[in-house]
Amino acid sequence: MAFPRPKKKNYSEDELYEYAVGALARRMRTVAELKRLMRARVEEAESEYGQTLIELVIRRLKDQGYLNDSKYDQKATARIFRQLARAGFGSKTIFAILKKWDVDDETLSVLESESG
Repeated sequence: MAFPRPKKKNYSEDELYEYAVGALARRMRTVAELKRLMRARVEEAESEYGQTLIELVIRRLKDQGYLNDSKYDQKATARIFRQLARAGFGSKTIFAILKKWDVDDETLSVLESESG
C-alpha cells in the first residue's frame, strides 16, 4: 500500500517547528535531513520566504538543543566502531580507519577509553 505524499502548504513558523520536533522525536536527524523534510512540506520552499522560514526553525531547534550535528556524528562514529569490533577488526585497525575519516580527536579518545 502506497502512502500519499504530504501536501505542501503555507506553514507558520510554529507549525513548521512542531512538524520538525515530531520528526526529531521519531529519530535523530542531521540538519541536512531535517531541511530536506521541511522543504518537502513547505510551499515555495525555494523562495526567499520559504528558505528563511526553514532557517528560523533550524536556528530555534539548535538554540533549544534539539538539533546538534556533532552529537549525531559522535553517535554514528560509536555505532561504526561497535560494528567493526563485532566484525572482528582489532582496535588499532578501527582507529586507523576512523582517523582517515577525519573523526575528531575528542571522539576517538572517548572510544579508546571505553574500549580499553
